[in-house]
Amino acid sequence: MSDFTLVIVSGSVRNLSQCLRRVDDLNPLEHGRIVVVIDEGKRRAYQYEASVRGDWPADPRFIEAPPPFNFSRFVNLGIAARTTPNVILMEDDSLLMTPLGLDKLNALVGNHTFGACSAEVWGTVCNPRLKPKATWRHFRLVPDMVTTMCLAIPERTLKKLNLQEFRRAPGGFYGPFEERITAYGKDDWDFSKRVLAAGLTLAVTPLCCVEHDRTLKSFWRSKPDIPEQITTSRREYMELWDKEPRLVEEDAK
Repeated sequence: MSDFTLVIVSGSVRNLSQCLRRVDDLNPLEHGRIVVVIDEGKRRAYQYEASVRGDWPADPRFIEAPPPFNFSRFVNLGIAARTTPNVILMEDDSLLMTPLGLDKLNALVGNHTFGACSAEVWGTVCNPRLKPKATWRHFRLVPDMVTTMCLAIPERTLKKLNLQEFRRAPGGFYGPFEERITAYGKDDWDFSKRVLAAGLTLAVTPLCCVEHDRTLKSFWRSKPDIPEQITTSRREYMELWDKEPRLVEEDAK
């Protein structure tokens, strides 16, 4: 039995269907090992899609996130619903490419001391270190940021950050993702920064690969207010860290 829960943040029924089907084909998981976080009130739409299609893959548990939209809250609610020590995050516009890739990704963080490890991303990703590179086979460390497109977070990271237990507090839930980053765009930058600040390492591996070529249209990145969202997210990040989110220049290619 897998010792990780797959948490998928979803804004699109179509995307989720294809994302889950790829997981079901390449890395089928036991009942209860998939949590899908959606906007409050959308559960029926997803369940209707499952009933009319008949070939809905896997058997996810749905968690509805209350408004207003906050990507970090979506992630935190999904992690809080896990039933295993470790978690793997995915966004619904990412498609698994590697047979048993999720198992391999989880095994890698179990055998090493990474704070988090990203799958290799084939397609669009803001950090070029996460793209395919022929000169490495197993993994390599990443000095700046990883992505929630497909990201393994081991239990030790939650414990190290003292965020394993979720609590209510003024401003919302507090979890491994900072909910003061209210807008979409810099949530994974902030998470990566806090993992590194805690003395842990980040990594990327080709043992698990995902497609992110925008064949599946991102629900969030296609919203008309996405430029304002990214600007707000950048400002919120700078208020927390007193600096802009930047990639480390050395070996950034």
